[in-house]
Amino acid sequence: MTWCIEYSKSGRAKCRNCGQKIENGVVRCGKEEFSPMYGPVTGWNHPECLTWRNLSPQSMIGWRSIRPEDQTAILNLVSGGAGRQSGGPTRWVPLPRPGQPWVPPPLSSAAMAGAGSSSSQESQHDGVMAEPNWATVEEERQDTDVLYGKVNVLVVGCRYYGGLLHEGEYAELVREPRNQYDRNAIRVDNMMAQQVGHIKKEQAAVLAPMIDDASPLKPWIEVEVNEGGTNMFQVSCTASIYGPVEYQEQVLRYVMASGVLRLKGNQSIPGSPGMGSGTGVTGTNSSNLSVVRSVKISSAEASQKSLDKLYDELKTDLSQLDTASVMKALQGKLLSPLFPHQQQGVAWMLSREASLSLPPFWSQVTEAGTTVYYNQVTKSSQSTAPAPVKGGLVCDDMGLGKTLQTLCCAAADQFTQAPGGGGGGGTLWGGARP
Repeated sequence: MTWCIEYSKSGRAKCRNCGQKIENGVVRCGKEEFSPMYGPVTGWNHPECLTWRNLSPQSMIGWRSIRPEDQTAILNLVSGGAGRQSGGPTRWVPLPRPGQPWVPPPLSSAAMAGAGSSSSQESQHDGVMAEPNWATVEEERQDTDVLYGKVNVLVVGCRYYGGLLHEGEYAELVREPRNQYDRNAIRVDNMMAQQVGHIKKEQAAVLAPMIDDASPLKPWIEVEVNEGGTNMFQVSCTASIYGPVEYQEQVLRYVMASGVLRLKGNQSIPGSPGMGSGTGVTGTNSSNLSVVRSVKISSAEASQKSLDKLYDELKTDLSQLDTASVMKALQGKLLSPLFPHQQQGVAWMLSREASLSLPPFWSQVTEAGTTVYYNQVTKSSQSTAPAPVKGGLVCDDMGLGKTLQTLCCAAADQFTQAPGGGGGGGTLWGGARP
């Protein structure tokens, strides 16, 4: 078993720890092994994703080819310096909660920069956060929580469960403190509440104490699936950690001190130096923290184009509407002639009332040899077909005959009288108000 270190040559390899692709040109560490099927193979890792237990970078093949500034960053990482954020707690320190003596957190650099909650700006005196109003703190957090950072997590054991996750889909984390194999187990469900797997054991050991904390001030975690979705064994996800700005540094120091979770992108702990550019992680200013309500998933222009594309796919081809059958059904019942657009409107209304097609944004696809139904908005799938959505809204401009079209819809699809005089399966309709 031989270790080597080099700069990534293509950006295609994935880190064996976090599951993320290792960007082209950044430092990567690999362990050469022999595979009976493929022969010699190398499993690559981000330097930040290794625990470096009993490992020495200087003894790795290729160490002398690493630039001096990156050698320094990696040595700091190994010794618990800038990369791994030494000084952070290796055990989770519970946050304050009602019924206990109030212990204020130290004023963080982010709070001093004015990036966070009203409590950090109005309730702090001489660098000390005043005790919050516990009755309203959870409601207030909806407007004041900030994004601490994003880390890569792996969902493993996927082959043992039936649930699937798709690229862009959000997943739910469910704690399993009574799991017979791991008391820190965190189950991962998709949006249909189907189990997909569990968070990797080493990562769950870091996240579980945060989730279990009984404090109303504890951080919360949102998980989104990365590129590729579920394969047979695992799925790579991004976990975004949010919480009150006053505890941002404390939480991130705890997360990074574990050595098994790696901050994504250009992130580091405020007030701490970042890794060199060769490792792909650089420092960031704590004043760049964003309040949750202002975090953007994508640009406004891209979001609008994506939404427009979805709605364009819903447009009805008016030339395919059977207006002739409609006019035949109205023979002897209609005194006023219908304009072409009114004929199309009546035909569309009747087609919507009889629709058995999938609802908007749903499609039938095949996954793992099984037919499922996929929702383009939530990025989730389910095994049963969603109920058809019948009816619709006629939104013609004023004076174009909405009332006449509605009357014609009722006349063409008459109410059927059930035996015995009771009502039977008729159409519920309503006219537009003036």
